[in-house]
Amino acid sequence: MSSELTQFKAGVKNWMLRSKHGRDKIFKTPEDLWAAAVEYFKSVDDNPWYDVQLKTETEFQGGSSVVMVEVPLILPYTIQDMCIFWGVGSRYWHEFKARAKDNYPHFLNTISIIDDVIYSRKYKGAATNRFNAQFIGKDIGLIDRQMVGNDPDNPMPSPVTFYIPDNGRGSSTPALPPAKKEIPFYLD
Repeated sequence: MSSELTQFKAGVKNWMLRSKHGRDKIFKTPEDLWAAAVEYFKSVDDNPWYDVQLKTETEFQGGSSVVMVEVPLILPYTIQDMCIFWGVGSRYWHEFKARAKDNYPHFLNTISIIDDVIYSRKYKGAATNRFNAQFIGKDIGLIDRQMVGNDPDNPMPSPVTFYIPDNGRGSSTPALPPAKKEIPFYLD
């Protein structure tokens, strides 16, 4: 590239005047990453949302009263919520995971554990009806697939027609023409 295109004189290295290049890493060690994740998990557990339910209290003299009770809800852990807690976007987490294989291999185990804790919390919450199973199932990649019609990737078997030969008792099914040899029977 010529110096006219860059608007700098040949040999000028302004980039070297910077004290640092690129942004700082948020986590310097896997232990820092794990500590930040545990802080997020604890924050979610310590700050539940509440559901208001009506409870009937029975009194001794035959009457009863209705009382509103706040019931704490268990919340799922999410990557998005964790990133908001850390003050970064979820894109940071996905890029960090993608780069970890080549640039930060010592972080791989911690990243995997954090992902597993989040997955496990969602799965167990859905399995115990604490979370909406259909919603969480889609979020964690479980598929509930119903086939309507023919799918070219997974075709339904073609229908099979069975003919019952007339045995002289007046079958209403039309008879097949006599075969010269046995016809093999296949189910797809």
